[in-house]
Amino acid sequence: MINRSSTSQTRRFFSFCLLLSLMGVLLWPPGLVLADIGVDGDRTISTTGAVLNRYARVVSISSNVITVADISTLNDTADDHYTNDTLAAGDLILIYQAQGATFTSTADDATYGAFEYGEAGKYEFALVTAVAGNNITVATTNTPPYTCSGITNTYNTTSGNVQMVRVPQYTNLTIESGASVTAPAWNGATGGIIALHVQYNLVVNGTIDASGLGFRGGEASDLEPWDIIFGISSFRDQVENGGEKGESILGDQTVYDGQSGRYGRGAPANGGGGGNAHNAGGGGGANGSSGSPWKEGYGFVDTNDVYADAWRLDPGTITDTVPIYFQGGAGGGRGGYSYSNQYEDPTQVFPNASDWGGDSRRQVGGLGGRALNNNPNSPDGRLFFGGGGGGGDGNNDAATSGGNGGGLVILVAHNTSGSGTVLSNGETALNTTNSFDDGAGGGGGGGAILLKTPTLSTNTLTLSANGGNGGNQPSVIYLGTPYPQEAMGPGGGGGGGYIAVASGSGSLTAAVDGGTNGISLSDAMNGGEQPQPPNTAVPPFPPNGATQGYPGGTSLAFNNAGAITFPGCGAPTAVSLQTFSAASSSSLSLVGITGLLLTAVLLTWALRRRQVVGH
Repeated sequence: MINRSSTSQTRRFFSFCLLLSLMGVLLWPPGLVLADIGVDGDRTISTTGAVLNRYARVVSISSNVITVADISTLNDTADDHYTNDTLAAGDLILIYQAQGATFTSTADDATYGAFEYGEAGKYEFALVTAVAGNNITVATTNTPPYTCSGITNTYNTTSGNVQMVRVPQYTNLTIESGASVTAPAWNGATGGIIALHVQYNLVVNGTIDASGLGFRGGEASDLEPWDIIFGISSFRDQVENGGEKGESILGDQTVYDGQSGRYGRGAPANGGGGGNAHNAGGGGGANGSSGSPWKEGYGFVDTNDVYADAWRLDPGTITDTVPIYFQGGAGGGRGGYSYSNQYEDPTQVFPNASDWGGDSRRQVGGLGGRALNNNPNSPDGRLFFGGGGGGGDGNNDAATSGGNGGGLVILVAHNTSGSGTVLSNGETALNTTNSFDDGAGGGGGGGAILLKTPTLSTNTLTLSANGGNGGNQPSVIYLGTPYPQEAMGPGGGGGGGYIAVASGSGSLTAAVDGGTNGISLSDAMNGGEQPQPPNTAVPPFPPNGATQGYPGGTSLAFNNAGAITFPGCGAPTAVSLQTFSAASSSSLSLVGITGLLLTAVLLTWALRRRQVVGH
């Protein structure tokens, strides 16, 4: 005998399951594929210098197939940071093009290095569906509004230096106090990027650090002591009449050689210009923008600067105040003046006056790099490495190279907390040695940091993408003999980087300050006394023409986790990266939903058949 009440309840239960299954199929976007979120499990970092990403140079992209130079560089056979030792279906990758901008001016004037972006800075996430040799297939979808064929951006794999970054997908990640996560430095093809995806809790009590991992600083000129070259004023030069320009989105020094030369004070895009002969300082690199225009790379000097009386002479005429071209701009700082070997009053004797002796203390330091328009959001998201600082000019093996720019950090986590730091600062240029007299390099530009987290704890987490400082010129001692009257060009400060935060709550500290200029420690620029009567003190002016970098840019939203929408073929990646539906629930895959649907249908059919037989 059949219990009709029990049968009725059972029928209602399975009908409910069937309804849920049908709703799941109707509401779940067709063609949707999820990354294996959390597949790499829990991880605690307790050592310094941990590298969690893997990198490969991209050779070509065709529809949804990416070909890399060497698939083995994406493997994880040593550190065990991934569940899959080799790249496999379900893994998450990041595509990034570092360079590929094009020159719009190579003129021998301050316009040198003007550019069009091209595909430089483009990036996106993608989901791996298959790997065969060096060919990697990524997911596609025909689900509006995410209809795409795999790779949504256009990339220049010929000259843009495109790389693939393998992104770990942790369940929880803790970086302990004293521990650090980093990346290999940008080498012209790969590196410079830290990208992490955490399903639940990212705890940063240590450091995530991409400082100095971006575009490389220009080398100092390396002439011999007898190669004393005076009077060089070039903005680009194929002859070593100054320091090298810093690397930028336009390319490296080899690319500059093809566009009128790697040397000279002109700034290539966000790279700093090299200091000109004789012994001028290099300009600072740059990256982030606060919205102000680039003012020919002069850099920043406050109108109330303590050395305003000396800055008033910078244009070669006496002005009422600090020249306006030192305010309201953007980008890196300018390198300091060329070589002088006489005591004079910097508040009374103009730069480029013969009274200074040597190379007349001319205004030929490297120009500061240009600020760039970072934007993390689809569809045309762009992010940039900090520009390399320009090298100082030298002929006594004492000049220094420009600092490297900061790299790129992308952090995606459901909940972020901790009292540590996330850094992508530009590198500070080294000081010249005091055994000889040469120019110093400019600081590297700050990098870029992105943090997307629905929940951000209110804590002491600090984000910093500051520009690096320019190098100093110590007082000169040659073969044991002081030369206190000789002054050279210090380096310009690097411009600040870019920080974007999208969270649903919380707060943190974010800094994108410009780097400080270097200084000359020569007695001639620090109140030294003239060697003959009247023995009056010389007013100090330690910057000696070198200027600060400008602050970069920020986009901070602490009440809207959707303020960052990463570019990419939306359905394969955006579900976990954008909305965190997979992170906050146990959503079933299409296979799971289909299985539930079939099970419900079969059970309902069996129950109805049993009822018929019972009758």
